[in-house]
This record gives sequence, structure tokens and C-alpha cells, in this order.
Amino acid sequence: MRTLGFDHPVILSYYPLLLPVVDWINPRRVVFHMVDEWQGLAGIPRSMIGLTLGMLARADVTIVSSRPLLERYRDGARDIYLLRHGTDLDLFLPVLEGRVAPDVRVAALPGVKVGYYGALHKLDFGLIHEVASRRPDWSFVFIGPVSGSQGVGALPPLPPNVRFWDVWRREALPGFLAGLDLFWMPFVRNELTHAMCPIKLFEVLSAGKPVVSTDLDETRDAGGEMVEYARDAEGHLSALGSALTLDDEARRKSRSAAVSGYDWSARTAVFSKLLLGYETEAHR
Repeated sequence: MRTLGFDHPVILSYYPLLLPVVDWINPRRVVFHMVDEWQGLAGIPRSMIGLTLGMLARADVTIVSSRPLLERYRDGARDIYLLRHGTDLDLFLPVLEGRVAPDVRVAALPGVKVGYYGALHKLDFGLIHEVASRRPDWSFVFIGPVSGSQGVGALPPLPPNVRFWDVWRREALPGFLAGLDLFWMPFVRNELTHAMCPIKLFEVLSAGKPVVSTDLDETRDAGGEMVEYARDAEGHLSALGSALTLDDEARRKSRSAAVSGYDWSARTAVFSKLLLGYETEAHR
């Protein structure tokens, strides 16, 4: 640290594993940023909770990305704020405004087009199989890494109207959304997903697209009335049908307006204040 010229740095830590060496670094400020429930991640030992609680007590401020994380860890933190993820309005708002052409790969799909992009390891493949089987004339497309930490290793057998495409460049996602009729988040229900705040939720809403999601604590709290929720296959089928039938221009504009304050520029401004120790309007 001395060789690099660091003198009482500000530490921003996303993992509690830094706790044993924090005081050796001699920081002037420690910020702990929790974006997931570590205890819900595969392969994480239950002993991790000790490091997490220790980092909460040591950090000058903790920033969490979901209300379940806020409620669970509030009492153990010296100071804690809820700051959800955001969206890039410059990238996704043009979808709502009709200034983005549907990607030709999506446009070529038959029937109602239902899509998703993101991590695949959080998806409920049994649910996907049942819903897609009962809507054989619809097309279901999932974009994401099959392998790696966010993949599934090997895809299970699924109906022929379910497609998996490899990761797209971020700049290409508006074209994907422009071609969809519905955005579907068929997450598995577990400790990790109940506490996660999906970035894609804000992106898709800012594009005005109808969203159907597994009913999860944070997703419902963040999405509010702008999202349709379901807990089983029957519920998802009903919600997808309802979202498709009720979608219109007024609802698309309403969805986008609901997240208009979540642009990353506004999120970054609040985060910077918390990082440097200034007062902010983020929720405690």
C-alpha cells in the first residue's frame, strides 16, 4: 500500500472476505456494498455469516440493493442505506419511443414472442418446461451464458419452442426487447432470489415492455403494480395471458415513467455521496 502511495484510502468492498485485513490497510472510511444474499449462493459455507456480520459492524456505511437485505441486516450495521439498481435511459427509452427496430432474429420467430436475458442459474427450468409445453405456438427465448458461474452447465430437455441464445452485447439488447411481446422472469424461489434486485427489471420497464415474474419479495417490492406476479405454472400462464391482453400504449408509458428516476446517472450520484460520506436522500 505504501509503495502504491495509498494513505488512509476509502475501501469499497463487495465481499466480507476483506474483513480480516481491513484494519491493516488503515482506511479512513469503509463502505460495504451488498448486492446479493451471500448465504443463498451455491458453495458458500454457512460460516460466511460471521464475516458478513463482522463487516457490517466494521463498515462506516453499508449499501444494500434490496429491501430484504435492508430488513435482515439493518440491526447489525453502523449505518445502512437501500439503493436499488438502475437503468440506462439513453439505451432503453428509445424502445418505448419506437426508435429501435426489432432484431431480425427475434422478428423471425413464430407466434407470441416471450423473452429473457441474464443469468440462467436463477431460472426454474421445470416451470419453463411446463409453461412452454402448454403454449406450443409461442416462442420462448432466453439469452445468457450456459456455462460459467451464471450458467447451468448443461441445459435440460425442453420443448422445441424454447430457444437459448448466447450472451448478446449490451448495445444489442434494445433490439431484442423491441421484438418481444412479453418479458418473462421465471426465477426459482430460494434465499438468493427472494433478496435479489434484478437490474433487468428497471431496464425492461424503462423500455415500456410488459413484465411477468415469479413472485419474490424484492421483485414485488421494486416492481409494484407495474409487474405481473405468479407462484406456479397456472399462475404464470394466467399472468402471461393477462399481460399480453392488457398491454397498450398507456400502460407502456406508465411503466417507463415509474422508473424514470432510476437512471444510472442518478444512482451514481447517490452512491458517490455515500462513498465519500456526504448526506443523501437514499432510504435508511
